[in-house]
Amino acid sequence: MNRHKSLIAALAALLVVFGVVTRTSAVNGGSIAFNGTDQYVSLPGSTDWAVGTGDFTVEWFQYQTSFSSSWPRIFTVGAYPASIGVSIESGTMYVWLAGSWRLYASTGSISNQWVHFAVSRSGGTLRIFKNGTQLASGSDSSNVTNSSTPLYVGSEATNGTYFGGLITNFHFVKGTALYTSAFTPSGPITRVANTKLLLNAETSASLLSDSSALSRSVSSVGSPTFNWGTPFPWTGGGSATSVPATQPPATTTTTTTTTTSTTVPPTTVAPTTTAAPTTTVVPVTTTTPVATTTAPTAAAGGTSPVATTPTVSSPTTTMRPTATTVTPANSAPSGAPSTTSTTSTTTSTTTTTLPPVPSGEEIPAVPEGQAAAVIGGKQASVEISRLDNELVLTVGTVKAVIGSQSTDGDRRPLSADGGMSLQPGGTISVRMEGLESESEIEGLLYSEPTRLGTALANDAGRVDHSFNVPSALSSGSHRFVVRLVDADGNNIDLAMGVVNTDGDGGGIGLAAIVLVVLGLGVAAALFLPAVLRKRRDVNSL
Repeated sequence: MNRHKSLIAALAALLVVFGVVTRTSAVNGGSIAFNGTDQYVSLPGSTDWAVGTGDFTVEWFQYQTSFSSSWPRIFTVGAYPASIGVSIESGTMYVWLAGSWRLYASTGSISNQWVHFAVSRSGGTLRIFKNGTQLASGSDSSNVTNSSTPLYVGSEATNGTYFGGLITNFHFVKGTALYTSAFTPSGPITRVANTKLLLNAETSASLLSDSSALSRSVSSVGSPTFNWGTPFPWTGGGSATSVPATQPPATTTTTTTTTTSTTVPPTTVAPTTTAAPTTTVVPVTTTTPVATTTAPTAAAGGTSPVATTPTVSSPTTTMRPTATTVTPANSAPSGAPSTTSTTSTTTSTTTTTLPPVPSGEEIPAVPEGQAAAVIGGKQASVEISRLDNELVLTVGTVKAVIGSQSTDGDRRPLSADGGMSLQPGGTISVRMEGLESESEIEGLLYSEPTRLGTALANDAGRVDHSFNVPSALSSGSHRFVVRLVDADGNNIDLAMGVVNTDGDGGGIGLAAIVLVVLGLGVAAALFLPAVLRKRRDVNSL
């Protein structure tokens, strides 16, 4: 590739000599454009994707334009839960290793701008970087052994996981942590020792070419396209150098002519003072950045402490809902609660009757800000993490992200005790992964037993749904319960303590990420029996 660039520069210099102004193609390449609906690229399974417990680095530049998918995957090895992968869901990046999410961080603004992301593991410390700044770190020794399933870039190959936008310079390194502290991203990226995959997307002809020494076979699904948009030359920030474009950026060469005065002897026919134009060849002024031939270098060692850095200890599986969830027919964006919910779906026509709403005494008596669960009738612990005023709950193979919205649709801050603060007439958003395909979830609210409605998971076991909070909800503490079936067919009752302050939220948002592992000390008599079954319709209360 460097030979080609040198040849282009030499030809451009010759054109300058002849006084020709020319337009060249973008020497910094382009990017892979994904439509966010059905496009991704795929590579066969390989031992190179099995990083074991060792060091690794995955980095890329992205320009995200679509957020229609609820769980977009940047890359993943295999379907949910990935053996290794990254998802960016509702402004949160999750790093997946060995079938579970291990670290997450808020990404901040990433819409319609070039952003460099890197995930690295060095000596058992997992890190997330955005534009060279560390967002999060945590201890991790997960053993990634899967070498049989494909590596996907731009999706997980299932509903609701498609990335919409541009990705370029996707770089997978096994055995080396290129970044362990703050750094300045550079590019275009060139391969280094242990590079296992490098997708530079330099031209439309080489869109799927692997620039690593392995020259892997890369396949497209849904025909992602070449785009001239490129982040180079990198300015060290998130602003776009070249926005998505169907034509190459205009790169113009110019000619420079200098004139010298020469005195000609009188014996010549020419005038004694003739201004003879002398064309001086000057370097071609192209937009080739110095970083074109600069490979990313490992930053100096050390760890930059981050106030919001989480340490995630082997959480189970993380989940985000897909846009194919079904909204109860009688629900409104911010209206009164529904006591009877009818769900419609194109995937199921079976109708059955739900059992009556359990009495409050049968529901786990969890305090505000805590949670408890029953799996198949047995007590289970629940891991709770808090980020951006949402609760991330992990129980069994299920990850649930649950938050509260006000009547105007704004996310409400968590209470002083770290619980959800409800507003009468507002909503509770529930996003889940790891459910049984096309199974039903049900939302309940106590102390007074109130059925908030139901929704169906899609064929990939994901659901994204909002339940309406009763307008007549009394002030004080309550319990919000989600009843579901996980991917293994287990019935789960997940309860959390919430509060209605009947005001502005009654607490403060938690800026830091807090990890709470709840004990198993809730008496078995307090738990309701597991009675949820797949494909049940609602019986009015």
